[in-house]
Amino acid sequence: MHLGGVEEASDATDAAAAVAADPAIASVRRCPYIAGRYGAIREVFEEVAVPIVRGLDADVARGVSSARAEVVGQRATFAAACAALRVQPALDRLRPWSRWITPVQEKRRFDTRFWLLCFDGNRSESDALAQRTAAADEGEVFAMQWLTPSRALDLYAAQTVTLAPPTWYTVRQLRDAFASFESLRDARSPHAVVATTPAQPTPTTAAAQADASGDAERVFSAGWLPEIHMLPSAGELAIVLPGDTRYGTAPERFEEAQAAGDTLHRIAVRGSDLAQMSTWRYTLLEGVRAR
Repeated sequence: MHLGGVEEASDATDAAAAVAADPAIASVRRCPYIAGRYGAIREVFEEVAVPIVRGLDADVARGVSSARAEVVGQRATFAAACAALRVQPALDRLRPWSRWITPVQEKRRFDTRFWLLCFDGNRSESDALAQRTAAADEGEVFAMQWLTPSRALDLYAAQTVTLAPPTWYTVRQLRDAFASFESLRDARSPHAVVATTPAQPTPTTAAAQADASGDAERVFSAGWLPEIHMLPSAGELAIVLPGDTRYGTAPERFEEAQAAGDTLHRIAVRGSDLAQMSTWRYTLLEGVRAR
């Protein structure tokens, strides 16, 4: 599931109240970005009516659509909707995956965190119910599909859907990192989270940096700040990521600074009109540049 949303001022206090009311999720109390967890669950409920909650049963599922309408119509808050449905946000089910910050060249910038959530309708009745309640709000989301990472990438390759670079990279990660749903469900840490500055350029697994409890939230506070460089000679853009030798190179020197032996970690972007993302085609370049 891939959706976008904005954290609201009330998310922090509502998240704290949810944790206090549900001892089963007390483990997330120490997480530094608990408001983000809550905001992600709230946005999914508002936009596609999927309740990521504890206590979901058939009776509750029947009330999801009307409860979502109250929230979207601003007649009730998400916290009030949960109280009316007698459920609690399942804050502990979200796993931090990565954080992307819009390049400084862009006029509109975002600080986006990706979360991993595994629904298993074959093993869990509540998950099956949650998947069946899904419906676009027709305000921010007009259509939706459940897709495997491979299928999403196939649709992108066929130019049926448009994926922003962070989304394409993340879906590709999921496809390549996990051979099955079971391995994805059992993953305990993000695939890769690295620092935003050239001072710490090497991608590292969160597992290596997580504290003794296995909490990856500390690593999740870091993020990727991509750099965009135009390569006129190649007729393409380079979205350069931490870990690339030329990450941090001044724009006016970037193209001429390329050299054999460089470590690459970038997305090459080609398109009939590079001003239009819908025409962009991506190639991930990793490894050492040939000599």
